[in-house]
Amino acid sequence: MARQEQDKEDLMREAVALRERVELEVHGESEFVTAGFRSTGALALYFGGDPVYQFDPEGRLRRAFVDGLLFRTQGHTLAELTRVRTDEATELQRRDLSPVELSEFLQQASTRIRCLRDALYNGTASERGTPIADEEGGASRPSAPGVPQRARLTSVRSQVPADLDLRPRLLVTLDQLLVAPFELAPAVPGRR
Repeated sequence: MARQEQDKEDLMREAVALRERVELEVHGESEFVTAGFRSTGALALYFGGDPVYQFDPEGRLRRAFVDGLLFRTQGHTLAELTRVRTDEATELQRRDLSPVELSEFLQQASTRIRCLRDALYNGTASERGTPIADEEGGASRPSAPGVPQRARLTSVRSQVPADLDLRPRLLVTLDQLLVAPFELAPAVPGRR
């Protein structure tokens, strides 16, 4: 997540920690969705600048940024972190979510991610940019197995690396996340 709590103009260019990433236009989303994988295999999903969900390599929720608030796993719940700025310092104040708040939070995240997964399967999500194949059967790059036919005829503008179709891996990862209720990653150590 960005250190600043403001939207980034070009997340694809600035999200260098996501070694593989793609920017998607998703029907029903007001902003582009950026999905990417860290070198560890950990997934991060950016629905515009907010919400953001970050998972560990095992698919457990690690961090989130929702409705302008930062959340961090405590292992058994999520902590809502609020920045309090004074002239002398900036502090993070922590409030742990109650079991009911945690359940609602995870349900909302699951619903949002399920919609993204469904859009990829239904072909209502596309990568931004130049068409992979034109309707007259012009040159195209091979589509990856496991990507539904409607989703194959999309366009590519922002993808890193440019020669790799990330949609199959993203679909598999989203399916794995949605098999069971979200689990939380072990607690993220706080700064001392």
